[in-house]
Amino acid sequence: MNFSLGNLPLLLGAAHGLFLTVIIATRNRAARPTSFLFAFIVLLSSWQLFTFYLLLSEEIVHLPHAMWTAQPINYLIGPLFFLYTRFVFAGRKRLYWYDVIHLLPLAWELYSQRWFYLLDAKSKMELYFSIRAGPPGMDPGVIYALLQMSAVSIVYFTLSYLTLRKHG
Repeated sequence: MNFSLGNLPLLLGAAHGLFLTVIIATRNRAARPTSFLFAFIVLLSSWQLFTFYLLLSEEIVHLPHAMWTAQPINYLIGPLFFLYTRFVFAGRKRLYWYDVIHLLPLAWELYSQRWFYLLDAKSKMELYFSIRAGPPGMDPGVIYALLQMSAVSIVYFTLSYLTLRKHG
């Protein structure tokens, strides 16, 4: 175990987010779809904090299938936040079938990374340790993934901002 006080805020943030998720999801029955959507965003963010804690503390060796499960969430938070702003500020009452289009970045990420998620625990750990032992620096694939995540975030936060300007 590689626990340090520097990692404690991540663990506490994840626990706080889990607690907040329960409170948001169980309160204010009148705003049920909005509350559930916001609670889900908080829950996903908490999972990201927890997996980041697992990586930094090297506890990931005990939960290898949790490795890199936070990455696809980056393709989901932006679209969910956009839908949330439409519920709150544009007066939407429900999700429609065509809202599934906002899940396309997530679907693409899951499809392109399926090879990793289908690996057994031992293979995931071998890959993890080989990456850690490799030369320092940014791999072009990592840079490409960061650019993709950034583009999705910029698009959806811009759409959220435009929704706020129009209806806020």
